[in-house]
Amino acid sequence: MWIFKLSEEEEAGQKQCKSCGAPIIWAITTNGARCPLNANFETFERKTFKLDSGVEVTIIKVQEKASHFTTCPQKNQWRKKS
Repeated sequence: MWIFKLSEEEEAGQKQCKSCGAPIIWAITTNGARCPLNANFETFERKTFKLDSGVEVTIIKVQEKASHFTTCPQKNQWRKKS
């Protein structure tokens, strides 16, 4: 899974899961979705791009199990009903 690099403010602003109390960090995926990550996620790869506007953007690749949705014991209570 690729996510946008977290800013220092986001990393310092570690939160807790409202269900199980585990430490999480909120990230934005490259698809634009908000995703809670387990606070101890591993980084596999980093890529930096320069946009036409001159702004540099870094994305990082993390394990799928970095998403707290895959490890939370109460994950089913947060699933969207289809």
